[in-house]
Amino acid sequence: MYGKSKAVRGIGGRIGVIALLACCAWMVSAAGAAVTDWTTNPATGNLYKVVGPGAWQACEDLAKAEGAHLVTINNWEEQQWLRTTFGTEQFWIGFYQPAGSTEPGGGWSWISGEPTFYTYWNGGEPNNSGTAENYAVMNYGAAGEWNDWPGTNSFKAIIEKPVWQVNPGNGHLYRVVGPGTWQQCEDYAKTEGGHLATIRTDKEQFWLWAAFGRDRRYYIGFYQPSGSTEPDGGWSWSSGDAVTYKNWSPGEPSNSGGAENWAFMNWD
Repeated sequence: MYGKSKAVRGIGGRIGVIALLACCAWMVSAAGAAVTDWTTNPATGNLYKVVGPGAWQACEDLAKAEGAHLVTINNWEEQQWLRTTFGTEQFWIGFYQPAGSTEPGGGWSWISGEPTFYTYWNGGEPNNSGTAENYAVMNYGAAGEWNDWPGTNSFKAIIEKPVWQVNPGNGHLYRVVGPGTWQQCEDYAKTEGGHLATIRTDKEQFWLWAAFGRDRRYYIGFYQPSGSTEPDGGWSWSSGDAVTYKNWSPGEPSNSGGAENWAFMNWD
């Protein structure tokens, strides 16, 4: 199948990641609610709160002191949840332009290290109109939309802390990342010492369903190396684990669209 995905990853002795192939459901809390402690986004499982006001780097430093980063926004649903939960004043987010990037649009990256799957710039932005506008805020011009500002400006900031879920059956940790392509999610997993999730038994499959649901499609670490015999030859785990379990939907793998070399769960 085609498209972008989210990912769940895990640590224990190791980390595994499964990637959500569709956008998250839009789940919101009361508009304009005052938030002083961590708030959970039901769609991502991660924790969020407001810090500051302060300069962009000062807010990022506050976030890191709590094991977090300035927020990464991966899709429209997450953007809407943030706006509804925290309101429409301008907030620093984790999008920034590293030194030496081509102005005004080059190099923009998330401070969390996650790939860039989504942007929501206000019309004409980024424009670097004030010089050294290398840091992004949301809620500029219209609710949710982004603008580039100098990092010395003072705003409140939304920070995000990833939440890992422990599988008691194997001691590994898992969470959702993405959305993105299979390779983007696998590459991001490896930056944290992990891989897309490996599923070894029925018990592990059932735990993943219980922890992350069966109503979204997630990439897993099962893939078909180049040159494998289609449709079912060569399938392997990106973690390097032996293949001891498969749970294909009837008639799969089929390679019906051509180059269908990456697996996801919750097909039907």
